[in-house]
Amino acid sequence: MTSSIISDLPSDRNVLDPQDWTFPVPIIYGPGRLAEVGQRCLEMDVRLPLIVTDSGSKDLPFIAQLQGFLTDAGCGSDVFAGISPNPREDEIASGRSVFSAGGHDAIIAIGGGSAMDGGKLICLTARNDIDIWDFEYCTARSNYSTEPKIS
Repeated sequence: MTSSIISDLPSDRNVLDPQDWTFPVPIIYGPGRLAEVGQRCLEMDVRLPLIVTDSGSKDLPFIAQLQGFLTDAGCGSDVFAGISPNPREDEIASGRSVFSAGGHDAIIAIGGGSAMDGGKLICLTARNDIDIWDFEYCTARSNYSTEPKIS
């Protein structure tokens, strides 16, 4: 039996075609899309993003290319590469500290799934004092009367 999701896709669709996803945050995907990041930052009034990646990706060419595109757009950036497979609480706390100490105004997560997960978790905790484990549904609802500040 063929999955209806797969059979309903247009036959001419290529996985490498440029794609934009916007739920819950903007994600751009596809060859050549890295060159758009600087302009997208300017459009969102981002001037000093923190690039979050995993330790295996930090020295790959796309990280330097990303920083170059940001510089060309007039944005600064720093790289936090302290993310391991299945990001740990201490790594998220370190990334949060780097974000705060550097005066960063956004997160750009790039690399594999661990980098994406780590970037989302750093972003979730960057501008509030809520412990990462307090976002677990039952705990968060019982300890806080308001939703966390996410910006």
